[in-house]
Amino acid sequence: MSTPAGAPQRVLLIQLQQLGDALLTSALLEDLREALPSSQIDFLTRAPGARLLAGNPHASELVVYDAEHPIRMLRTIRSRGYELVIDTQSSPRSAPVVLASGARRRVGYAISGPWRLVYTDRVPRDLDPPYFMVKDRQRLVRQAGLPTRERRLRLYLTPEERAQGQCDLEALGVPAGRRVGMVLSAGSPTSVWPAERFAELAGRLAAEGYAPVVIRSKGDDEAIARCRALTDAVWVAEGGDLRRFLGLLAALDLMIGGDSGPAKMAAALDVPTVTLYGPTHAKHWDPGLPITVAVSSPRATCVGCARNMRRKAPEHTCMLEIDVDAVLDGVRRLLPAAPRPGTPGVIA
Repeated sequence: MSTPAGAPQRVLLIQLQQLGDALLTSALLEDLREALPSSQIDFLTRAPGARLLAGNPHASELVVYDAEHPIRMLRTIRSRGYELVIDTQSSPRSAPVVLASGARRRVGYAISGPWRLVYTDRVPRDLDPPYFMVKDRQRLVRQAGLPTRERRLRLYLTPEERAQGQCDLEALGVPAGRRVGMVLSAGSPTSVWPAERFAELAGRLAAEGYAPVVIRSKGDDEAIARCRALTDAVWVAEGGDLRRFLGLLAALDLMIGGDSGPAKMAAALDVPTVTLYGPTHAKHWDPGLPITVAVSSPRATCVGCARNMRRKAPEHTCMLEIDVDAVLDGVRRLLPAAPRPGTPGVIA
């Protein structure tokens, strides 16, 4: 199939923020590829985002944003001759790239300030959409005159990367069948569930025949130490670099964590997830799939939420309101328990 006559032949999709944002935006690549099958469709993101999305078959090229050489970066974008740019970030950081592109059609959110004039098409930003954020970003694609449809997040691993994840857990001695991964950190401190709760959960999971595995990521050392001081029912696996971390996620039977990038990554790898939502809303960030369970705080006593300060408030107690029983119920719904022996350990 070829791109329809008159449609843009060179398209740039932009998202320069965190890994989770890059993953959410990547779903739009499928819409663009379906509408423009033979067009050059590039995705501009930072180096970690490009590494995360490696292997995506819908992107012609993952262009790495060079923050250390911004003028050279802008010249590179200009030289590529894009006809359509869709900026899902729409901020003073991404707007200069949009302007430098020289594209005839430049679609973004209706931000405040002079940078809003960069965009030929401006979509009002919905700060409280009643649906998954991917659908919100698809409004930008439709504003460009292209159709969208229901999309799932997808990550693409090589057979070798998947095999490495299996080998890592086998080397650790984690029995196959009911491997329940836990990531103790989150992108925001207000979305972190206490390590003490994870320790209690691990003990109860082990008693029901699950194999709890804490996957270490950057900044987790203190929380993991507290967890292991309270229970010997967990294995601890080193996450390593990003692609090896993804391989470990893919080798799990279920993943538990706060609202963060790893939760979205696991679901994008078709791994069932139980995700804990405190100051963030499940309606925004949970894809609502049969393999995802959202456990939301009742927000009964949270000072930050009562003041409508949400994620940025240091007073948040939302996550403390999520009890172990609620999380364990979510695990049982997705992965029925069965007794099985095992001896936890720590991978070197």
